[in-house]
Amino acid sequence: MKSIKTYNAFRARLNEEEKWAQDVKVKQGKMTKMLDIPEGKTVTDVYEGNPKKLAEDLFKACKGDKQECNGMLAFAGNVSSKKPNLFTKAQQELEKIDGDKK
Repeated sequence: MKSIKTYNAFRARLNEEEKWAQDVKVKQGKMTKMLDIPEGKTVTDVYEGNPKKLAEDLFKACKGDKQECNGMLAFAGNVSSKKPNLFTKAQQELEKIDGDKK
């Protein structure tokens, strides 16, 4: 019986953490600045429907640093609850740009 109570307490904490994660509001940050996104717009507003262009522009802005570019896309992709999203699709395009995939 004790293990059931422990499990239920664990699930309750997990549910609280999931709710917190869903409430995260991402402010304009490094990616927005690097891509010179206009004030009041988001990366999604500017690049919606064009993940390849996002990947290309961010790769150039990162001066060819694939690791930095991929990290920013991964963070942005994980913040969104919708999968796949613009950022996860851009990660796939980034692999093609850098020649990792044929």
